[in-house]
Amino acid sequence: MQENIICDTNIWYDIAKGKIKPSQIEGLNLIATGLNIQEIASSPLLLRNIQLVKDTYLSIKEFSSFIIKTSPFEHLFSLFDPNHKSYNNIDSLIDGFEFLLKIEDISSLPQSNIDKMKSSYDRLTGIYKPITDKLNNILEEARKEVASLGGKKIHRKKNFVVSWKKYIAFLINNYTESNYNK
Repeated sequence: MQENIICDTNIWYDIAKGKIKPSQIEGLNLIATGLNIQEIASSPLLLRNIQLVKDTYLSIKEFSSFIIKTSPFEHLFSLFDPNHKSYNNIDSLIDGFEFLLKIEDISSLPQSNIDKMKSSYDRLTGIYKPITDKLNNILEEARKEVASLGGKKIHRKKNFVVSWKKYIAFLINNYTESNYNK
């Protein structure tokens, strides 16, 4: 029986770069997520290293058994509300990657198409910026707190169930504010 592994986006980049060889993942059931697709689609690499973006998407196509398109938050909402419908854009992003794969030479595209790509990139990254800024601030505060309380060794021995519950509630609250309170 194959082991199921839900992959972080960096795994797909490492496969694309050849840091992870096909022989190393043989017998593993790699699973991609909608978040992987969103992260690749909103990466600055889209503007700087389009070939790596294409290769990373190809690594998902070739080595993932499937893509979990629903975000963890959408899944949680569906548990509480069976009638909840997900409104993610993963299928359109996948369509965009499929189109991108057909482009041999990005420099041969008309400037208007490149401008549209940049505009789409800016729009997509703008959607997530407020949330990522909040998360980065929280992480920075957490690092300072860990250091002030004796460092990682002491920190790892503590029970953080309540903290995790608050953190997950924070994430869900921010997700709902940015996606459903419009």
